[in-house]
Amino acid sequence: MRRLLLLFSTVLFGLSATAKETYLYIEKFTDFEIGHSFKVYDVKGTEIKSATATVQYAPGSTANKCLFVKTGTTPGYVELDIPDGLTGTKVTKSYDRIYMQLRYESGNTAAKGTNLKVLYGSTESFSGASGLNEAGKFVGQNYTTKSVSSFKKTVRIGLEAKNAEYYIDNVRYVNVYGYDINDETQTARYWADKLGKNIGCCISPNQISGSGRSVETFYKNFNMLVGENAMKMDATEPGNNSFNFSQGDQIVNFAKAHNMKVRGHTLCWHSQIPGWIGESNSGSNPKGWTKKQLMDILKNHITKTVQHYAFNVVEWDVVNETLSDGQSGNGYNLRDNSIWVKVIGREFIDSAFVWARRAADAVGDYNVKLYLNDYNVDSWNGGKTKAMYNLAVEMKKKGIPIDGIGMQTHTNIGYDLAGVETAVRKFQEAGLNCIFTEIDVKASNTASGLKTQAQKYEGIAEFVCKYDISPTMVVWGIDDNHSWIDDHETSVPLMFDPDMHAKQAYLSVVDMFKKYAEAAEAAAEVDDIEFDEDGLQKVEEKVDVYTLTGQKMASGIDRSEVDALPSGLYIVGGRKVYVK
Repeated sequence: MRRLLLLFSTVLFGLSATAKETYLYIEKFTDFEIGHSFKVYDVKGTEIKSATATVQYAPGSTANKCLFVKTGTTPGYVELDIPDGLTGTKVTKSYDRIYMQLRYESGNTAAKGTNLKVLYGSTESFSGASGLNEAGKFVGQNYTTKSVSSFKKTVRIGLEAKNAEYYIDNVRYVNVYGYDINDETQTARYWADKLGKNIGCCISPNQISGSGRSVETFYKNFNMLVGENAMKMDATEPGNNSFNFSQGDQIVNFAKAHNMKVRGHTLCWHSQIPGWIGESNSGSNPKGWTKKQLMDILKNHITKTVQHYAFNVVEWDVVNETLSDGQSGNGYNLRDNSIWVKVIGREFIDSAFVWARRAADAVGDYNVKLYLNDYNVDSWNGGKTKAMYNLAVEMKKKGIPIDGIGMQTHTNIGYDLAGVETAVRKFQEAGLNCIFTEIDVKASNTASGLKTQAQKYEGIAEFVCKYDISPTMVVWGIDDNHSWIDDHETSVPLMFDPDMHAKQAYLSVVDMFKKYAEAAEAAAEVDDIEFDEDGLQKVEEKVDVYTLTGQKMASGIDRSEVDALPSGLYIVGGRKVYVK
C-alpha cells in the first residue's frame, strides 16, 4: 500500500497544468524548399495551370519563407492541406477564425483592397474584405469563418484578383474562445464527470431558449445547473398554497436533455419571500402570522416543492443565509431581519431540514442531499465560518438530517485558500460535506488580475478534486455580463467573458480536474498490480499448455489465463490440470 500511495502522488503532482493551444497552423512555409509549388484553382474548383504559387523568401529577407502567388486573367485560390487529417466540416466546427498575413508590392496594385476567399472545394467559408491596403508590408488579420459541410481535407485561399502578385504567410486556424468547445476533453465537464464531481453554473430560463454559443457553453462545460431565482419561494409559491413550478421545470427539462444534474436553491430564505407572507429582508410580520401558522406555511412549501422535484434535484439549499454578519466564532447568532427567525425562532432551521428529509423519503428520493448555505463562510480564520461550523455540528449532534454546508464563495483575489482548506478539513472531521455553491471571484480586467483570479478558481477546483466531502462547485453566472455584482464590467468575476471566450480562470479549472482525473486513472491501473511482502511487484508465471497427447495448445500465457481454455484435461507446467 505504501508503494501504491507513493506512485499515486508521483503521478498526481508530477503533472503540470498546460495552457490550451488556440490556433492550428495550416502550413508553415519554412518546412518547404524554395521553389516548392502548390496547385491553384478557380472558384468552381478547376485547376488553373497558368497561375503559380511557390515558396519564396519574403521581399528583402533571406530567412523568412512565404508563399508567392501570381494569378492571370482568372482569380486563383491556392490549395493547402488541412493538418491532422481534419476535414472542412471538422475544422470549421472547431475553429471560428482563419488568420493569415498578406502583402503586395507597390509595383503591383491589383491585389490592393480586393476580397479574400476561403473555400473547401467550391464551398465558401469566408468571402470578404482582405484589409490589404498598404504596399510593402505584411498585414495580419483574423477572418471570421462559417461552418461548412465538406469532407475535403484541403482548404483553398486567395485574393479575388486578376493579374495580381501577392504574398501569403503564417496561415493558421484560430479559436478565439481559448479552447475547442467541441472537443469534450478540453472541457471541465468531461474531467469532472470522470471524477464523479459536479461543476455547475446558475441559470435563468431565458438563457436556455434557442441555440448558439451561449447555450452550448452551459451544457458542454458544466454538468450541473442551479436556478438563480427560479426555485425561490416568490417564484414557486406566488400565492398561499398556489404553486407555479414552470420556471424551475424549464431548467430541469434542459438539464435532462443534456444529461446534467440540478441543485435546488432555495427552500427557506429571508429574502425573495412572496408578498402574501410579508416583506423580504425584514423581521417584521405585517400579516400577523402566528408561529404555528408560519410553521405550517413553511412545512407545506418545503414538502410540496421537494416532492415536485423529487429525483430531479440532487442537492437542496434548505436554509439560506440565516447567520448574521459580524460573528465572533463563539457559538452563532441568527440574523434579525428574517421573518422566520423573528416569528418562529431557532427551531425553524431544524424543522426545515426534517420536513425536507421526510418529504423526499416519503416518495423514495433517499439520495437527495440537504445543505445549510451562507456567504462569507470560507477561511477558518473568519468568525462566520466558525459560527456555521458550530450551528451545523449542533444540528448533526441533535440528529437533524443535515448533509453538509454550502460556502457561497462570493469573493475576490484576496481569497484565503489556505484558510479555506483548514475549514474544509474541520467540516470533514465533523462528518459534514463542504461544497462551493455560488462562486464568483472579483478581479480587475488586467493581466495580473486575471492571473490571480485563475489561481483562486484553480484552488477551489483542487479542493473539490481532493476531498470526498466536497463534490460540488457552482459558479454564480455564465459570463461577466451575467453577474449579480454591480460593477461586473470593471471587476470581472466569472470564468467566461461576455463573448463566451474562456478566461484563464476556466482553463485553470479544466487543467485541475484533468490532472486529478488522469492521476486517478493511473492509480487505478497501479491498484491492479500485486506486491509481495517485501514490496516488490509480483510477476505472474508464464506457462505452456499441452493436451494429453502432447499437442501444444498455448505458449507463454499467464497461468491465470488457463481457466479460459475449453473444458478438459491439460498438461500445464508439467502437471495435469482439469479446466471446468
